[in-house]
Amino acid sequence: MNVSGTAARANGSASRGERNEALARAEVAVLFAMFACTTLGNSVLLTALFRRRKHASRMHVFMVHLCLADLVVAFFQVLPQLAWDITDVFLASDFACRFIKYMQIVGMFASTYMIVGMTVDRYQAVCFPMVTFKKRMAYWNAPVCAVWVVSLLLSVPQAVIFAKGEVYPGVYDCWGTFQPMWGVKAYITWMAMAIFVVPTAVLVWCQTKICRVIRLNIYFKTPHVHKDTLLLRRRRKQRRRKQKRQEDEEEVAALHRGQTHAVTMTRVSSVTGVSRAMVKTVKMTLVIVIVYVLCWSPFFVAQLWSVWDPNPPFEGKLQPTRGRLAAVQPRLFLMLKLYVSCLYAWLSSSAAVGR
Repeated sequence: MNVSGTAARANGSASRGERNEALARAEVAVLFAMFACTTLGNSVLLTALFRRRKHASRMHVFMVHLCLADLVVAFFQVLPQLAWDITDVFLASDFACRFIKYMQIVGMFASTYMIVGMTVDRYQAVCFPMVTFKKRMAYWNAPVCAVWVVSLLLSVPQAVIFAKGEVYPGVYDCWGTFQPMWGVKAYITWMAMAIFVVPTAVLVWCQTKICRVIRLNIYFKTPHVHKDTLLLRRRRKQRRRKQKRQEDEEEVAALHRGQTHAVTMTRVSSVTGVSRAMVKTVKMTLVIVIVYVLCWSPFFVAQLWSVWDPNPPFEGKLQPTRGRLAAVQPRLFLMLKLYVSCLYAWLSSSAAVGR
């Protein structure tokens, strides 16, 4: 999604400045570490899920495809950027340029929408458990297929916009061209809406509904527990006062030995378990939404700022730099998305253990 417009191409006759080698080496080191960690982490998770394939659930299916989407991002987003930082220019063919740019957006869409699919699945399981159970065998993989199809279709413009072209005299690079210039504004704004704004709204809405259902479940169950506890205590007092028959005396003795206490504690522990589940869901919701927003916000704010502000406060005006906007260098923020996906997968799996 790194783009440049016709105004930038007009400056192609300018001399190509020397890059900062120290910064380039630092970028290579960081990208290599991210690529290694992302590949290793998702490979380990895939291996663990493969070993449990006989007991696979809906959540496991989503987690497998989420790992695959993250690996697509790793091999087509991080690895090409790593090679690009080493060579300083794009050395592959025009087809490779278009294919890599296309797969970069496919991975971003698939990873984001797979998270949304997991959240919607949890929403259906909590808010409509019977419907989910009845239709489980009929459509368990339909959301996953839909995510990949939508991701492949929405990424097609990327392969049309980008191509290998001459950015400086005698220097060819993987370049995005927009004519007229407002096309870059429309494209980046659309990507921000499709990958950040809309998915975040869906995540917040679904997680809010989940928390509300769990809270109402506790609210309506807790009074019954108190009512049962008071009824047992009242019966104990009546039996102690009367003591008319031997059966009542045996029941009173049984109550003193702790049977009533055991019944009461069993009921209370059931509600305590639901309360802990609610707290766990609330914490998971806060972590997912906050981390998701924090990791994506800087990237899209920088991208939108660079195209909507004529003089962005980064590196001056728009200039052609290695096929992308020189005013924005948000790659590190983009790479954080990999860890958000992994974090969400682990949190969702731990929340689904009880199902």
